[in-house]
Amino acid sequence: MHSDKAILPSEGLRKELDFFKTIVQSIPAVVFINEVESPGDEQSCHIIWMNQRGLDFIGYSQKQITNMGYGFFKEIIHPDDLGV
Repeated sequence: MHSDKAILPSEGLRKELDFFKTIVQSIPAVVFINEVESPGDEQSCHIIWMNQRGLDFIGYSQKQITNMGYGFFKEIIHPDDLGV
C-alpha cells in the first residue's frame, strides 16, 4: 500500500546526522560538494553546498555561489589552474 506520508529519519539517524553536521561546520577547513552535470565538461561543474567556514572565508553566500555556477571557479581560481 502506498502512503503519501513523508518518511522521517529515526532518532538515531537524526543524532548521527547532527553529529556529522557539527563536525563539517566546525573543522578548520573549507568543505564543499560539487555537482557535474556533464562528465568530461568541467564547465558543467558547480558547487551545490559549502560549509559556513568556507562561505565566511570566500565571502560569498551559498545562493551567490549557486547562481554563479562555473563562473564561481573562474572568479576564485587562477586561470592557469582551471585547465580550460
